Amino acid sequence: MAYGLQVRGEHGILQIDGLYKNMSLYKKATFPLPGGSEGSSSWGEYGKWVHYPFTAPPESLLAFIPSQFCVFNFDLSGIGQLYRSPAGQCEIFCFTGNNTHYFQSTHGVQVRNPNTLQEVFNSNWAILRIVDVFNLEGGASGWKYTIPNGKKYAIAVGGGIKKYTTSGERMYSDSTCFKISDNTFHIDVLRDSWWYRDEDEKAYTASLFGLSILIIDVTGY
Repeated sequence: MAYGLQVRGEHGILQIDGLYKNMSLYKKATFPLPGGSEGSSSWGEYGKWVHYPFTAPPESLLAFIPSQFCVFNFDLSGIGQLYRSPAGQCEIFCFTGNNTHYFQSTHGVQVRNPNTLQEVFNSNWAILRIVDVFNLEGGASGWKYTIPNGKKYAIAVGGGIKKYTTSGERMYSDSTCFKISDNTFHIDVLRDSWWYRDEDEKAYTASLFGLSILIIDVTGY
């Protein structure tokens, strides 16, 4: 007879399995988005780069709740803003496979793999709770997602577009950006910088990848 554990929610979706180990919250923080611009109106402006208040381990999953538009990137050290952006703040949630005891309860549930005895679930872990997944075209813009009342969601984004356009003597950079406003996530392609271009600079798309979006429930974290 095989032994193990499976826990399913009332919707029938598997929540806990003795053979599967989920990611959990490694660290979270809130940091300011200073707004404004770097550079000068005489030669070019670009959004400020903001370093995270901690170092994210390799292969981390980062999820955000930014109050102003931020430029998505694949960097584990910081995030960019639009030029002339208003000031705001951003919450960051770092999930890893190196599970830590986020909660400190002395009673709870612990599950081990029946074959390896590796711990695969602990109720003191703040596990990764993905509530929605979306796959959009890389240049998608004007996308919105409403957060249910009483819930706190963060967003993790992959892919998107980085393109350059020209107008007269100027070169512009447009990127996939995201923020939360009025309990709604927004994803748009917006202008993040400009400069006076060289004669040989032309419009082109630097990168275009399918846009992957994870909506993560961080209520209580």
